Amino acid sequence: MIDDIVCEKYYLSLTPSKLSSKLSVPTDEKDFTEIRSIQGLKNVPFGSPWQDFFFHCVDFNLPSLNIVDILPNEEQERQILREEVKKLLAATPDDSLLKLDLIDAIQHLGVGYHFVTEIEKSLKYVNDTYESCVKQDNDLHTIALRFRLLRQQGYFVSCDVFNKFKNRKGNFDESLISNVQGLLSLYEAAQFRVHGEEILEEALEFSTTQLNSLVVHKKRLASAYFEEAKWVYSCYIPSLEEYMKVGMPSGTYILLSTVALAGINGELVSKEAFEWVSSDPLILQASEIIGRLMNDLVGFGFEQKISAVGCYMNQNKGASKEEAFAEIQKLVTNAWIDINQEWLRPSPTAVPMVFLMQVIVNLSRTTHLMYKDIDAYTNSEVNLKDIITFILIQPVTIP
Repeated sequence: MIDDIVCEKYYLSLTPSKLSSKLSVPTDEKDFTEIRSIQGLKNVPFGSPWQDFFFHCVDFNLPSLNIVDILPNEEQERQILREEVKKLLAATPDDSLLKLDLIDAIQHLGVGYHFVTEIEKSLKYVNDTYESCVKQDNDLHTIALRFRLLRQQGYFVSCDVFNKFKNRKGNFDESLISNVQGLLSLYEAAQFRVHGEEILEEALEFSTTQLNSLVVHKKRLASAYFEEAKWVYSCYIPSLEEYMKVGMPSGTYILLSTVALAGINGELVSKEAFEWVSSDPLILQASEIIGRLMNDLVGFGFEQKISAVGCYMNQNKGASKEEAFAEIQKLVTNAWIDINQEWLRPSPTAVPMVFLMQVIVNLSRTTHLMYKDIDAYTNSEVNLKDIITFILIQPVTIP
């Protein structure tokens, strides 16, 4: 309080010329201490816990810089940018996804206050046409973004629109799991729920579960790729055991399993099911081993990367390619035995048997088939195309 009174008297005592000079950035510490040296103020502490810390952070060796010299240029540049954005807002149709994305980007950048009138006008139109638009739209990102922008603006639009993304059993449709942008938008929309909106509570749980699972697995994948890159850069050949710890995640099998989990049955999409997959159980490890090693076997000799074959031969000096292949084939066989064992275990798992069979086992079978003799995934024209044709296109002859 004393600070305010004394400072006010001090500045009132300044002549216009003196006051103008105070608007320039000071060139030495004298300007900073002038007010503090006023009688009665020198020993009075500032009303901030910072005291005068920032007064002493100024580099007084820097050349004098007048604020008035900078502001006109900066303001002119800002004005040009504001006008360009205003033109873009005016030219973009209010009923388009582009307009919603544009408003969202402006608000996320924290510059929405420059375009209050334009944004309010556009969102009023979006609100007035809300019911007709949501009936036509089936894109999760568009619907969730529109809902969130309107709720942010204070419009109480109905959340019933999200019912169209549920299946007959009342669960959010399994196809949404691969729609990362839509899941993110749904998660953000759910933050604007009010009491009693159960569907938004469900949307929050669903989107959080899916996004967390994807993030965890993508982090593992990124970490594995980074470790492999370090090996290549340093010309280091790891032991087979070291390689498998990194090579299994980099095969993306666990990520594929996570995505496939929701594609089998909506009832399987639960927190417990994803936690089970994330725990990397033995049956899933075995599937990862099959995918990684079968790929390494067919790729050895022409793929320029570290592989299980090369790691084995380096670890066992003098071992031939044929010997390495034989040992790695044994590991693949053991992995299949692990799958058989886990399949027959009496203890219940967090997911139904249908997931174990249709996702883990069948995906392992597919991987084994694609990499049995050649890399049919990379060279699909050679063998894989014929297999798909025989199964899905050509009719079966019944004797």
